[in-house]
Amino acid sequence: MKLLFIVHVFFPNIGGSSRIYYEICNRLSPDEVYVLTQKRPAGCKEETIGWKEFDAKQKFKIYRIGRLRSRITGSGKAPNMLVSLCRFVFYDLPIGIYVMLTASYIIVKERIEVVCLENPDYLGWVSLLVKYVFGRKTVFYLFGEELTASSGSRFFERPRFFYLSRADGLIAISEFTKSVLDARGLGHKTTLIYPGIDANPVADEAVKEDIISKYGLAGKKILLSIGRFERHKGIDNVIRALSLVKEKIPNIVYLIGGEGPEEANLRKLTEDLKMGGIVKFLGQVSGEEMASCYGLCDIFILANRQLKDGTVDGFGMVFIEAGSMGKPVIGGRAGGVPEAIIDKETGILVDGEDVNDIERAVLRLFGDPEFAGMLGDNGKKRAAGFGWNEVVEKFKKVCRAL
Repeated sequence: MKLLFIVHVFFPNIGGSSRIYYEICNRLSPDEVYVLTQKRPAGCKEETIGWKEFDAKQKFKIYRIGRLRSRITGSGKAPNMLVSLCRFVFYDLPIGIYVMLTASYIIVKERIEVVCLENPDYLGWVSLLVKYVFGRKTVFYLFGEELTASSGSRFFERPRFFYLSRADGLIAISEFTKSVLDARGLGHKTTLIYPGIDANPVADEAVKEDIISKYGLAGKKILLSIGRFERHKGIDNVIRALSLVKEKIPNIVYLIGGEGPEEANLRKLTEDLKMGGIVKFLGQVSGEEMASCYGLCDIFILANRQLKDGTVDGFGMVFIEAGSMGKPVIGGRAGGVPEAIIDKETGILVDGEDVNDIERAVLRLFGDPEFAGMLGDNGKKRAAGFGWNEVVEKFKKVCRAL
């Protein structure tokens, strides 16, 4: 089976979707999987740092082009028809044509049989080319937010489910995501595959010591967030909550790993609230450093929320990963996060829009070590049921059935 992934975000960019794609590709035979992705993630002007070095180390072939989609992102309000038309003609159409030409070249050159795509708003018409021109099978890997969020362009948003209805198979990462597809009559072609985690992760003690030394963490109470800097992750409200928590826990530190379109806003908020001594930006966290970061923290936290434009997390594999290291977690009660966190059993669910609710959760876990330890122990037991090998086998089964 020859398989091509066409995805907007891929390692070394850290994120839930890029992790899933990488783990699947890394566990398939090098001669049966290929990746087409972009050098510049949506919302970023600059190329991803280190992508050339990363690609050179991989056993499978990665093709990268400048962009797979326009850098312009939605504002939460649907633009008028003229703005949508101009965006379509001058930004999205040229990019889309180049993507289709590149995908066509790879399909022919590598003799691809199955093409797996993500967001149908931007790759839907590519899926039609793959299916009806080249006669290849198509599968969409779906996370949730691409189904519920406004794309910022009426030209793309309206045919979203039309493209999905023409696909040969759909994969949903959570019951939340699958419920959206079920409501559109697409449940018969949808397979639920939860994300996986590394079995028995081990924190590198040397890396931990380097981080402790670099950021002055000795004797500190440590909160951690890792992920793309996007508004629906709720990192801004965690920072606001900690401006209240610091009065009661003066030795608290908040480590934030990742990058993304909200980075400038988060840094400005940190400065405005005079939280520079508490909030530490780690930058992009490599796969090798991830376990060490989890091992360092006392609590993992994201205050996930659903935005007015519908953007929301479809699951939340970072909570399972943190749990696998025995860490209690705090997450927003939105989208598919309640499937990743069992409230009061493996973590605490909060209202991601309520700064005081976030504050109370943090204070409760630091104030009740026994309860926090129980959540961590339960999270570690539950995480044992999430393995990448099982994910890959289920994914291969879907593709082979086509």
